[in-house]
Amino acid sequence: MTSVPDTLPDDPAALRQLLLSLSEQLAAQEGLLRQLREENALLRQR
Repeated sequence: MTSVPDTLPDDPAALRQLLLSLSEQLAAQEGLLRQLREENALLRQR
C-alpha cells in the first residue's frame, strides 16, 4: 500500500475532485487489466 502524502488539500471540494480523479484512473486500470487477462486466456487456448 502506498503512503498518503502530507500535501493533501484541506479543502473538501479539492479532496472530492482528487478522489474522483483517482477513481477514474483506477477504473481505467481495472479495465485494462481485465482486457489483458482475457487476451492472455485466449492466447493460452491456442
